[in-house]
Amino acid sequence: MCKSMFSRPSQSRGTITSLLLVFSISTSFAQNDDSDFVKNRNSSPFWHNSLKRDIQGFRPGLTESEVKHQMPSCEVSAHKFQCPVSSGEHFELSLTEQTKPRLVKDVTYIFPAGGATSETMAKNVMAQFAVGKPGQCLPSPQGLNECSQWQFEDGSYMQLAVGLYRSEMVLYLSTPKWIADLEKQTFETEQGKIPPRKF
Repeated sequence: MCKSMFSRPSQSRGTITSLLLVFSISTSFAQNDDSDFVKNRNSSPFWHNSLKRDIQGFRPGLTESEVKHQMPSCEVSAHKFQCPVSSGEHFELSLTEQTKPRLVKDVTYIFPAGGATSETMAKNVMAQFAVGKPGQCLPSPQGLNECSQWQFEDGSYMQLAVGLYRSEMVLYLSTPKWIADLEKQTFETEQGKIPPRKF
């Protein structure tokens, strides 16, 4: 079984923590970004959830500063964070374009399969995220095989797939409806600040 799937490596990268470890995320360091936003975000059903809804502490809605605080090795390029963990293991975090501060839109975790089957990893997901049996990914992600999908609250979902050469697996977490609503609200707020033009 691949034990690196949801465990956080220590600074030495030699210690494997428990698969069932749930990470709590402190938002106190994000207050400088936008305290009103953080307050509203923390009260949302997806964010304020007693069930596990993160991958090693990463989840949609994190601000840029929260990501850097959590994993200083993360580097941002355009609208995406690249976060190396160890050889063959890393995170890709896409960012919003409209919100201030910018937020994580979705989380992609690529990790070595370690000989585990997709069925074994699916059982890990069901146990840790308190979800039932998955359905098929529709449409299936390009370049990936054996894709399973779980529906969460408010349109959010998680996908688990096997890489093309079966040496790696991909776990994907997204909340498209919630993030789209936040971007729309931000856009409308910014538009409202533009003074009227006389013609």
